[in-house]
Amino acid sequence: MVSGKEFGSGKTSQQGKRNANCSFCRKNYREVGPLVEGPEDVYICGECIELCQSILDQERRRRGASKKLFNRVPTPREIVR
Repeated sequence: MVSGKEFGSGKTSQQGKRNANCSFCRKNYREVGPLVEGPEDVYICGECIELCQSILDQERRRRGASKKLFNRVPTPREIVR
């Protein structure tokens, strides 16, 4: 895992990290390997990261390239006007 805390103590601990579960699929460290820790003891595994990336990619394809806000990035002077 990238980082971890012992639940309730605020101390970093390997044992606390190894007892963590993915907050999305609820699988533990032994089932899915390293977990990425977010704020407030939220964890995500590599499998769920890949699934989330796939969902985001599908949404981008669904929206298509026509949904761009700008055809080109305006210069700072154009933004100030």
